[in-house]
Amino acid sequence: MTTDIFGLDELTENQSGKYLTHNLALRKLEAMTSRVLSMTTGIAEITPAAGDVYIVSDEYGENTQWAEDTYALNDIRVPTTHNGYRYKVTTAGTSASTEPASWATTVGNTTTDGSVTWTCDMEIWPTSVSYAAGYIAHYYASAWHYYAPVDDVPIWCVDETGFIIYDGSDWATV
Repeated sequence: MTTDIFGLDELTENQSGKYLTHNLALRKLEAMTSRVLSMTTGIAEITPAAGDVYIVSDEYGENTQWAEDTYALNDIRVPTTHNGYRYKVTTAGTSASTEPASWATTVGNTTTDGSVTWTCDMEIWPTSVSYAAGYIAHYYASAWHYYAPVDDVPIWCVDETGFIIYDGSDWATV
């Protein structure tokens, strides 16, 4: 069973590993009620720290131009056909005239694109997780975790310097 408002898993009698259920509920509660850093920054653009919380925007970061562009060391992009990973330039150069047909999907592996080497840097959109724009993204345990927003629950947004609230279809400042 889950709680009615936040959907937190409840402990059950004779349940093994109660601490896991409890700890996951604490993480979810923390993400959904404490604060978010931004509701407009594309998650692909940032290097997260433990505890970072963002609202998933419609943007995936700077990622739409590939053809024969020049890329500097440490530039970050995601493929135009999203595969759940982001890539960092580890050899600067100029990309090919078309985006690579396939990308490395193991963190640390590389993809060559013209004279650019892209290294698979981080899983940002796990394919096993359902998410959408407007979801709450919480970074902990070296991975992103996604939660559906709860209607009418205010949360502090650092870059808006105020509270935001989800109205059932979108986030807005209060």
